[in-house]
Amino acid sequence: MTKTSHTLILIMAALLLTHCAAAFPVTVTDCYGNNITIREQPQRIVSLIPSNTEILFAVGAGDTVVGVTSVDNYPPEVENITKIGGYANIDIESILDLEPDVVLAYTANGNDVLDALKRLGLTVITLDSTDMASILDNIELVGTVTGHEEEASALTTNMTAVVEDISSKTASIPENERPGVLFLVSFDPMYVAGKDSFPDSFIRLAGGRNIIKAEKWPQIALEEVVDQNPQIIICSGMGTYGNTIMQQVMNNSIIAGTDAMMNQQVYVMSDSNLIERPGPRVVQGLEEIYGYISLEQTPAEAPASANTAPGFTSWITVFMAVAAVITHKGHKKT
Repeated sequence: MTKTSHTLILIMAALLLTHCAAAFPVTVTDCYGNNITIREQPQRIVSLIPSNTEILFAVGAGDTVVGVTSVDNYPPEVENITKIGGYANIDIESILDLEPDVVLAYTANGNDVLDALKRLGLTVITLDSTDMASILDNIELVGTVTGHEEEASALTTNMTAVVEDISSKTASIPENERPGVLFLVSFDPMYVAGKDSFPDSFIRLAGGRNIIKAEKWPQIALEEVVDQNPQIIICSGMGTYGNTIMQQVMNNSIIAGTDAMMNQQVYVMSDSNLIERPGPRVVQGLEEIYGYISLEQTPAEAPASANTAPGFTSWITVFMAVAAVITHKGHKKT
């Protein structure tokens, strides 16, 4: 190698390092309106909810993730990452042991946990989302925090293209021509997706109308469903529980008189995580819901021997806790 070539390589390397260093410090604003400055590109990140983990890996920051929750299962690489408890019962001591540069949290973790982590001097960035726009914003924010802005921008561009493609086919549908949709996450007791939940916004994007007016994930009476007469029922739930919900719907004589039942427009989500985790894969869930609402899919068939998923009662408890945390007074979202 000539002296000139060696010098050029050193100059290029220096310029590259300068460019990388110039990206930091960065200041971001979390969902509570807190301005948080990240001095250097994070090398150790703890994620407190599965959707955050999926975002981190999707933007190319997966190699910095050193801690995830016990319910994280995607992508497969998370299996070998240290677990720090469930997202509703975080083990703070485990987080401290990991010495993270950044803790990427979510409102569902609870204000007590988040405040405790901040008091211990950790850099905590909290996300929240209720619709596609806020999910896209969160991905962009994580890209900025991790130094992967270009990857995050490319990801949100692709996601936006899917949304716009579907929206172009549904935006002009009049309200009175949109089919009424019921999104079930439990049948007995009956919990549903209400206003300001992810499925609610996706139902509208897909050309439907959510029949539930209550907010978040309310419990409702079967009679209310019958009164609202949904044209489409979508069943979802952790693991294979959506199949169980569908079986319960199909076997119920009271709901049998609804249009959805009489016209066989009862469906089950292929994977509840596609719609109930506010991360990069939600566009797949949106496409699936659009398929059901546009009647491009044939009715799904529930297995003959569907059983209740273990631990579902505790899962519903988490749902209610999430709803309570989001509305917790004392914090204000932007």
